[in-house]
Parts: sequence; structure tokens; C-alpha cells
Amino acid sequence: MKRIKLLLATLLLSLGINGAAWAAELPSYYPTSFDNIGTIDRIDIKTAEAVISDELFTLSMNIKVHSLVTKHSSVRGLKKKMKVGYTAKPSGNGAELITELWVLPNDYSPSLQ
Repeated sequence: MKRIKLLLATLLLSLGINGAAWAAELPSYYPTSFDNIGTIDRIDIKTAEAVISDELFTLSMNIKVHSLVTKHSSVRGLKKKMKVGYTAKPSGNGAELITELWVLPNDYSPSLQ
């Protein structure tokens, strides 16, 4: 009986580790690393503004959005509390300009890359 419990515990642990590794896999069209990673606090498509991890950004009129299920997505699919990777550059209005954004799994961690 002890042997079965040990085998079962080993199997469950193995599945847990493999599950974490699987969760870290990103689509092939995602970069291997991101310039910035954060969580969307607020997004306003009408004003082209987003607050990500307490920092205000302007969304580029030509922003490229990528989701976990499609290479070309819409900014309309972005929601509060989503974890994202993004590329931003300085803009004239004081807020950085986000030019490209990737939706990440909520459990994503750069250390799992």
C-alpha cells in the first residue's frame, strides 16, 4: 500500500510540474522576452489610454495586439486585470506610447521562459 501511495504521489507531482511548464508555453508568434510586463488597471479605447501596473500609457493608433489564440487581435479584446507584455516608446504628451501588446496567461512569469 505504501508503494502505491508513493507511486501516486510521484505521478501527481510530475503532472503538476509538467502542467506548470505547459502553462508557460506561449504561441510561436510571441517573442522570447518582453520589454515590459504588467497588468491592465484601466483601458479606455475612446481616449486611447491605458493604465498598466499603475502607469499611464497612450495607445498607438496603429497598435498591434496579439492574443493567445490569434496573432492579430483587437484592442477591444483587452480587459482590466489582464496580464500583458508590451513595447512602449516615448511620446510627446508625457505618457509613453504602446506600439505592440501581447496578452499573457495570468500565471505567466518571465522566470518560466
